Amino acid sequence: AGGCAQSHRGTVARGVDGRAGEVSRTARRVRRSAPAGARGARQPRVAAAQLGTRLTMRVQLAVTVEAAREDSDDAYFVCGSIDALGNWDATRAARLTAVGPARDGAFGVIFALEVDVPAGTAVEYKLLRQRAGATEPVWETGGNRNFTAEAEGADGGGGAAVGVSTTWVDWASHDDGTAVVGGDPYLEPEAGALRWRYSKFREALDTIERDCGGLDEFSRSYEVMGFNRVAARDGRRAGIRFREWAPGARALSLVGDFNGWDVHAHAATKDAYGVFTLFLEDGESGASAIPHGSFVKVSLELESGERVM
Repeated sequence: AGGCAQSHRGTVARGVDGRAGEVSRTARRVRRSAPAGARGARQPRVAAAQLGTRLTMRVQLAVTVEAAREDSDDAYFVCGSIDALGNWDATRAARLTAVGPARDGAFGVIFALEVDVPAGTAVEYKLLRQRAGATEPVWETGGNRNFTAEAEGADGGGGAAVGVSTTWVDWASHDDGTAVVGGDPYLEPEAGALRWRYSKFREALDTIERDCGGLDEFSRSYEVMGFNRVAARDGRRAGIRFREWAPGARALSLVGDFNGWDVHAHAATKDAYGVFTLFLEDGESGASAIPHGSFVKVSLELESGERVM
């Protein structure tokens, strides 16, 4: 698939109209209307062959499906307007066969199919993907693909099928944030931006799952931010834990009438994500380090060295 075969010259018993005689070299012409999402596609090509008294054109389709994986259980089909392609009945669509990975550094799989089409027949078709376990296939979006195999004659040799690569950007199978384009082709020009935004989301999510106990625990951060009473554990008395997210601050401390408004008395520690934490342990008598009714403020030291409250 993807190469161009040489045509052959020869004589056949009958021409396109059924009359005996010399038949000239086949004239090949293929037309295709590109569906939304197909990029860099080239038309399938055809070769003439003689079957009985009827001239047919052997068409080889080589489809590179972007983002497809060779180890995937997904199946790909061609369904179209002739019986060999199911007459638009998806249950009778012709299955594409995986023949290898995409070329030229592209990410995807090349699939191939050969069909014999009566000469002069205009064919319309679409590509489908069937997910493993799914009850209905997914049809490609956009207009029908089409070609017309018109022959001025046959080569008499029944030459091998020829074809070139055609690309299907199967957006729905993408896992990089661009699958939404499958439902709205107008978003295709923004595929790069969608891919970038999704990569940033994945980076943030991976960080949350790796360092913050997972998305569920992270979503309950309101339970641990601000002032919270913490029970005694591991030989430590109960006390008050204070947490504040201030990534732009160099330092943070709590001040108030409980410590004479001393900005150095109770400094918090900052983690890699800009969260400051301070624990104030209860006294030996059990009295809180910050008595009830106290006036308290957060003191921030900015990167400029300025201190604000």
